[in-house]
Amino acid sequence: MFRVSNDQMQGFADMARKAEHRRLLRRLREEQPELTLRMGPGGADELVTHIVERARAFAFEEPRALDFFLDAVLVLGLEFDRDRRVPWAGANLAAEELALPRRLMNLRTGLERFETAVMTARPAACARLAALEPGALPDATRDADGFWRLVDAVWPELYARLNKLYVNGLLLAARGVAEHYRTGPEGVAPACLAQLFMGVGCFADPQWRHVLSGVLEVGRAERAAKTFDVTRRWAATVAG
Repeated sequence: MFRVSNDQMQGFADMARKAEHRRLLRRLREEQPELTLRMGPGGADELVTHIVERARAFAFEEPRALDFFLDAVLVLGLEFDRDRRVPWAGANLAAEELALPRRLMNLRTGLERFETAVMTARPAACARLAALEPGALPDATRDADGFWRLVDAVWPELYARLNKLYVNGLLLAARGVAEHYRTGPEGVAPACLAQLFMGVGCFADPQWRHVLSGVLEVGRAERAAKTFDVTRRWAATVAG
């Protein structure tokens, strides 16, 4: 009689887990190419490992559940199941009296409501951004925490979504934008605000490229101010 040893079964399980890890990593690269690029190969691999570990801590093993954990981490943050700002997420996962599919469905419903709330709050956030003065911007290269506190004050729903990897990657991307437009460190915060409120790809968007390229027509310090002004004008149109 053909028998499969325990070691062989463990080997099959390990192979399946590695294949699932590669699948999630591929999905992350396909759906979040800019985020993956900013994190680098090591960061993306670390993020997928974290997602798989958090999902399996709640006994979620199926590909559909792992896919949803990936979505939840990208929206709510790395430790969303422990985050006191979104207590419903951890409470749903820890509800042992409910079957696993029901817990996952409850979490999905909560996530959809959360995203709706963020979008509903966008006009108010843009009104606060439009009212900001240039002097209100902390130097993101020296006081990153101060800059993110400002973002939290302007758009708390958005700030609650940002996990540490995304935040660090966004600041690095903003530094690259500032260097490209030769604005220096003073341009990192305006560039980061532009990417947050106008979209990560705003500097390559035809709708804004000609406006943002106008920063090259003025002096170095003025270029950062102009980027900030473009972002504020955009926010004013959203806020109405």
